[in-house]
Amino acid sequence: GSESDRESGSKKSRNRSISAPPVPLRRSRDSVDSPTLSGCEAKLENKRSSAVNMRQSQSSESWKDSLSSNYKFLMYLARHKYDDEKVLFVDKITKINSWGMRQKRLFAITTNAMYNLTDRFEVRRRVPLEKIRGITKSQNSNEFVVHIPTEYDYWFESTDREHVLECLTESALHITVAGSPNSKLKEYVQGKYKQDNSQLDEQLEAPPLPGLKNMCMFKKLSDKRAHTRAELVTTEQSYCRSLVQFLALFAYPLDVERNKSSIMQNRNKWVDIFDNFENIVRFHCDFFCPDLQNCVKEDSISTPVYNIHAWATGRQSPTSVKCRGSAQTSAEGSLLNPVAEDDEKTIVVGNKKTTTDIGAAFNMRVTLLKTVYEPYLANWTKLQEAVKKLQTKSKYANFMKKQREISGGLGISSYLIMPIQRVPRYVLLINELVKHTDPEHPEYASLQKALRSIQKIAKVCDSYIK
Repeated sequence: GSESDRESGSKKSRNRSISAPPVPLRRSRDSVDSPTLSGCEAKLENKRSSAVNMRQSQSSESWKDSLSSNYKFLMYLARHKYDDEKVLFVDKITKINSWGMRQKRLFAITTNAMYNLTDRFEVRRRVPLEKIRGITKSQNSNEFVVHIPTEYDYWFESTDREHVLECLTESALHITVAGSPNSKLKEYVQGKYKQDNSQLDEQLEAPPLPGLKNMCMFKKLSDKRAHTRAELVTTEQSYCRSLVQFLALFAYPLDVERNKSSIMQNRNKWVDIFDNFENIVRFHCDFFCPDLQNCVKEDSISTPVYNIHAWATGRQSPTSVKCRGSAQTSAEGSLLNPVAEDDEKTIVVGNKKTTTDIGAAFNMRVTLLKTVYEPYLANWTKLQEAVKKLQTKSKYANFMKKQREISGGLGISSYLIMPIQRVPRYVLLINELVKHTDPEHPEYASLQKALRSIQKIAKVCDSYIK
């Protein structure tokens, strides 16, 4: 045929080859023992899939271990009374917002809730599992939507989706999973715009200055055991005040999230130096010191603290003394919680039942204490080096000199060593309390247990002091 006919035939041939379905490769009778190409590809695909699953499993387990022992997350659970929750799954997955934008998020499932977290383990949102009514998953992609009718839905994508759904459905048997042929699931998502759900997200702006709500003042105590209990609480209150003073005078003025004109504009630098210290302060002010104060209500009078900054920096004393068993209104009009008698081992403050056994108070918080102090101790050498490096720069040296004058002569190093010095002090005070407690006393066993626990942490602190 002509050249044009040959060219036309060539095009038709090419078109037929493109549109024709692929012919599967088959094994010839002469090569029964040799694997087919499709078999090799299947094996390679299985290996790749197994490797991906193994990496995902290792990643998930690593995140799970980190979150389970993270002091910020543990303090969040303790603050909101979620202490009984156990972490089941943690991993990085993709969150898809209403605009279709994809954002990597740390996603966690516990025995009671689902969490959206920052990389620093700060809780952005907590969804109780009982609020989840169902899940829609795509049959043609890794997307899935978690439906929360009373709030707003979550739209996710994850290569480990089946593991995520398995954890959710096994933790909450009422959750059902429905499939969708759509690869994009936007039409299944109930967004925030349908109702006011702004209050459901955790506020991540810088929290206020921590501090004690009350200060205990003691009468003259002749009993040695009561005196030792009072000394433990009095020194704990002083310790808290010093810690808060450091945040108010040194740490927070340097935090660019709290002070836009801070001379330290690098937030990561602030976190490296002060974050662990701040968590220690919050542990003692929010949990540990109030627990100890509740133990000595019978022997003390309580003084409310209304201005935390003034209390910490020493420019204003706490006002309005409240005696035990009475309810008074402060100058600011807030009704103080009345204290009611319960039994010799517990008291009721408002509606909150607490122990009066100091050993039990220690044992209740010793795991959290250990979790909070360990990162600080592990970072101690680097912390000292970072502070020395700061002091070589004139702007930081001038700032620290000015703040030292305001604090009454205490410099930054004097504050930073306080947590390391405090734990061994607990050993001395609890040991003294054991000496003045009869072995038949109901609190004797809990004091012995507390002493053994705190001694282990104190040994680590002693190594840094030396």
